[in-house]
Order: sequence, then C-alpha cells, then structure tokens
Amino acid sequence: ISSAIREARQQLQGFIDALAGVGSGAAPAVRHVLLLTIDTLRRDALSVYGGSNPTPNIDALSAQGVRFAQCTATAPITLPSHASILTGLDPYAHGVRDNGFYLLADAHTTLAEAFRAAGYATAAQIASPVLAAQYGLDQGFDVYVDPAAVRDEPKNGAGCRLASGIADRSIEWLRAQGDKPFFLWAHFFDPHRTYDAPERFVRAHPGKPYLAEIAYVDEQIGRILTELRDLGIEGSTLVALTTDHGEGLGEHDEPTHVYFLYDTTVATAWIVRCPRVLPAGRTVTQQVRSIDIAPTLLALCGIDAPQFARGIDLAALMRGDASDLHLAAYSETFATYNHVGYSQARSIRRGGWKYIPLPEPELYHVEEDPAELVNLVATQPAIADDLRETLRRLIEAAPDPAAITIDAT
Repeated sequence: ISSAIREARQQLQGFIDALAGVGSGAAPAVRHVLLLTIDTLRRDALSVYGGSNPTPNIDALSAQGVRFAQCTATAPITLPSHASILTGLDPYAHGVRDNGFYLLADAHTTLAEAFRAAGYATAAQIASPVLAAQYGLDQGFDVYVDPAAVRDEPKNGAGCRLASGIADRSIEWLRAQGDKPFFLWAHFFDPHRTYDAPERFVRAHPGKPYLAEIAYVDEQIGRILTELRDLGIEGSTLVALTTDHGEGLGEHDEPTHVYFLYDTTVATAWIVRCPRVLPAGRTVTQQVRSIDIAPTLLALCGIDAPQFARGIDLAALMRGDASDLHLAAYSETFATYNHVGYSQARSIRRGGWKYIPLPEPELYHVEEDPAELVNLVATQPAIADDLRETLRRLIEAAPDPAAITIDAT
C-alpha cells in the first residue's frame, strides 16, 4: 500500500511540474527548501572536499548539485555563525558575537521570516541548546523544536538531540505537509565533542570517534533525502547543506574551536542541489561567504533578500554565468574576550589570501598554503596593508552597539 501511495504522489508531482513548464524546458518554481546544517564539521573531513572518510549521501548530493570549494564562516562558534547563515549579515551587523551571551534582535529579518511571508510553511529541528529559541533564531518559524521542547527523545550527555531524532521528526513533519510549499531547517550537532556515535559506526571507524559521528550524520541525512524522493518532491526541492564551523583537531595547537580563525575552524562546506535549476556536478572555486547563503536560497525561490543583508545572490556564479566576484570574507571570534579576557580576533580572506591582525599580524597565502603555516606579513606588506584597510572599512561600517541585544540571563 505504501509503495502505491508513493507512486501516486510521484505521478501527482510530475503533473504539477508539467503545469509549471518542466516538460517544455522551462525552469520550474522551487516549491520546497531544505536547509541542512552540520555543527563542528571540518570541511576536509568530507570525501568531496578531499577527506578519506566516505560520506555517500553528502557525496551524492554534491554530484547532483553545486559545491563551493571556498566558503568561509563568519565565526568558529555555533550561535553567531548560524545567525549569519539565517540573516545574511556579519556578526558586527546582527550583534550575536558568542554563544550564550547574546541573542538575535527582533529587528533583523531571518530566512524563515522571508519564506513565511512568501507563503511557505516553516519548521526547524534543532539539536543543541546553544541554538535554543530563547536566543532569537526561532523568528519566522511556525515550528521550532529545540532540545528543551523534546522530552521523549534520547540525548547525549550534554543534552543535545541525536541525529536520528532530528531525522525522525524532520521526516514526520515533511509527511504532514502534503504539497504545501515549505522551508525546513534540520540542524545536526553530533560531530561536536563529546563523541557518542552508535556502536556500529564506532566499530567501522576504530580510534576515530570524530569520523564515526560524521558517518552517522551522513546516514541520517540520507534518510531525509530519501523521504523527499519517496514523497515525490525531490525534483521541486532545493536542498542546501552547510557547516557552521570546523574543528581544530590539534592543528595550530587548538583541539576544538572558538579561539582561532584558521581555516581548520572557519572553512565550511556548502553544497546546493536544485534540480532543473542548477547544473549537476559543478564546483565553484571562487571565494564565497556563509552570509551569501540566505540571499542565494531566496533568489533561487524568486524571493527578494532583505535589503540590508551584506551577503549576495550567487545563482549566476553557480550556473557559470559570472566570474570571480572578488568577495571579501570576514570572520571573528569574541570568545577570546568573553572567556579569557584577551582582545577579540578578526580576519579577512580574499583572493586566496588571509590577514589576521593579531598583536603579531599574520598573513597567509591560503591558496598555496592551505594549512596556514608560513606567515608572509613581512615579505608581502602591500597585500597585508590592502587587506587591513578592507577590514578597517568593514568594521567602520558596523552598526551602533546600542542596537545590539545582549542576553544577560
């Protein structure tokens, strides 16, 4: 019976696509959007980014869509990074600079608010308490399920929901939507310490608990993607997969993340599959930013991005209709100040170079030195000065700090 229902749904979706002009070669409207964010996932841990760990479902998503080879997060911290993904703003504009201390002000327009205004049903399945509704990222969501809202689901020792629970409830919600346009955000936290993957993944990755967690998340993402196909809406669903930040894993003497701005923690994955709208198997090598995610997803759905967003629509770049946009990627961490009383750290990445204005400034040619081991600030002063000035102009344009809402509870 269930297979007959799935077949009927697929036939119905084919009819709807035909009405939208699919059969005549016209690009169909995107009716559904699925945003997948994976916490604490190093880009180079994925096989499509050069890793040795098989991630078959993410690999397939990349083969069917567009992969960005050089995407940079605004922060190596979960809450500010996700605030940027959802608003298209840098942290100095949206005001969320760390976990716990800040919340996203109501004045900002989120991706969910834009989709809901356009008639989409909106829902979020959130794995970690650091993204709880109290921090403001629930704006625009009809349904926002964070760990505090779930009591009948297994969690890890830190109170975070497991990938299987996120997938279960995401699938349940998808099945309830019928053919209504929707925006669903599914957030996975499992690659974050402490590692607690199911035993079968631990056995398959002996001595590599981080990779075991990634394999577990990949499997659960595969379940959601399979559900799109079974519901007959795969062809009309835009799927975007990204990561909020990476993990040091001991490089640059950083075992985890939050304090440094090397690519180990701010280089992120970003893959977009949009059947009949974007090419399959394309890789974009130019510099892009996590702040470009929201404007791009909205543009692919024919929705205007909020005018104040600094991120831009990259659809032309994804289709191959535009060349290098010479984008400057800003990153910051205020954890150095909030946690240990040191100065905040910032960086700027553009044109294959990264500048970090520390007390002893650092300049890396990341295109040739991806591990950021050779500081060229003394031998390339003109490049350092140019990037320093770019960074200064960005900071100078920051909003009045009085507009920043701080959660002091």
